[in-house]
Amino acid sequence: MDNQSANSKIEKFTQLSKSEKNIKQKNQYDAVLFYLEGRSHHEISEVLHIPHRTVSEYIFLYMKGGAEALFIRKQPDRQDNRIK
Repeated sequence: MDNQSANSKIEKFTQLSKSEKNIKQKNQYDAVLFYLEGRSHHEISEVLHIPHRTVSEYIFLYMKGGAEALFIRKQPDRQDNRIK
C-alpha cells in the first residue's frame, strides 16, 4: 500500500469515527484506524477496552470486505412466537 493510499484510508476512518454515534460502530472504525496507523492488536485492545479477539474480528472483516463490511446492520424485529 503506497503512502498516499494509506493516508487516504486513515482520513476516511477518522471521518467515519468522528461522525459515528453508535459506540460499537465507532469502536470498529477506531480499531481499523489504529491498525492502519500501525498499532498492534494488543495495543488497540487496551486503548479501546475491548477483547483482543474482537479487535482481530474487526480487522478481519475490514481486510475481507473494506469499510462496508464493518457496517452494523439492524436486526429485524423478532416476532413473538410464544404460545399464548
